[in-house]
Amino acid sequence: MPPRRDRSTDPKSEQRGEDGGAEEAAAFIAETLLNLTSICHRNRFDTLGYLLDMARMEADGLMRTHRKSR
Repeated sequence: MPPRRDRSTDPKSEQRGEDGGAEEAAAFIAETLLNLTSICHRNRFDTLGYLLDMARMEADGLMRTHRKSR
């Protein structure tokens, strides 16, 4: 996976309209947590995997809530 550009340190990102807001942030977090959870489960880090999975479900819920409010 290619590294993502850090938009928080790129002042031009707002000018180009690249800030996707809360929904994009939640999607990015959910995707990242899914990858981390997979690594945890493969390596039998059960408690950490469980906690990260709970965080992913929260991010998914935030995405759905944000979509409904549009």
